[in-house]
Amino acid sequence: MRRRYFVHPSFQISFIVSLVVGLLLVLVLVGGTGIGTLIYVSHIPYVTPDQKQFLFSKARELFAILGFVAGILSGCLALFGLYFSFKLTGPLNRIEIWLEKLLRGQTPPPLLVRPKDELREMTSLLNEIREKMEGVRKV
Repeated sequence: MRRRYFVHPSFQISFIVSLVVGLLLVLVLVGGTGIGTLIYVSHIPYVTPDQKQFLFSKARELFAILGFVAGILSGCLALFGLYFSFKLTGPLNRIEIWLEKLLRGQTPPPLLVRPKDELREMTSLLNEIREKMEGVRKV
């Protein structure tokens, strides 16, 4: 069976985007502070023209390094966000479908989740509720 990695696309995409934007904001804040400091120091009257040129070249290097690091980290964080959101929304989607069947009066089969899913405890409680409801219906 082929897995669908985007089980709840709107939540998963917003989760991934918020992770990446948060990372980029941190990098802009930290990198901007470093670059701004280099440029500010280069404007001090006691700095020689050679020192100014050196500081500007270091500011450009820092900007390039930050851009590279931001690209690599954004990609890695996007993949991590996709994986984590899949691990969270997959079981939630199965629980939602299971509850809809239960609300329609159907008796769904016991709710099963993968052994490493985060919501194992919740699914066991929901299965207990299902068993008790079945017992009430039979009486």
